[in-house]
Amino acid sequence: CEASLCFNVKSFLFGCGLPTLGYENDPENYAKIYPYSIESIKSTVCPLPEKVFPTSRQARDRLLILLKTAIANAPEYSGSKNIVRQFVTTSSAFIRRKLEYSLDNNGNMVDKLSFYISNISMPHFVWVMEVSTQTDYKNRRIFGEVILDATANKKERNMIYLRIGNSIYFNGKKSADESSPKKFNQYTHNLGEI
Repeated sequence: CEASLCFNVKSFLFGCGLPTLGYENDPENYAKIYPYSIESIKSTVCPLPEKVFPTSRQARDRLLILLKTAIANAPEYSGSKNIVRQFVTTSSAFIRRKLEYSLDNNGNMVDKLSFYISNISMPHFVWVMEVSTQTDYKNRRIFGEVILDATANKKERNMIYLRIGNSIYFNGKKSADESSPKKFNQYTHNLGEI
């Protein structure tokens, strides 16, 4: 690509005459041709919206404390290796997805807790941490989530709710709904439909 930089991957690969090997057509030689992998990443920079106050690390520390405490108090979920996933999103997108997950294709209620969550008033941005077993993660299912107010500062109470299985902690109170599933859908499409 001579002296100019190529930012479009396709034009870079084809325009510079580089081989286009990938996992799907040559998994053994991929690392030799393209030496970068997830292990080679040392750090990333992700600009947060202006109104998001806790850093990712601060939010993660708080979210992990809340989740670990909840899991320790729920014996059926403790003791296994779990996967956590953390992200920031708009509450409107999160609430819309929760409402979708609460109903089946015929409009029947299948998850009362997700419906309840879709009616909670939330700030514009929220930090979300989901927790799942390794098997359920592959199937986009989770057994717990905790939501923090991403616009709150350190001195403000920032937990909006925490859900483990079919129990929810909201406004300092624990409630359970036996008809709600103990495993529920992972949040998807954070950046919109593709």
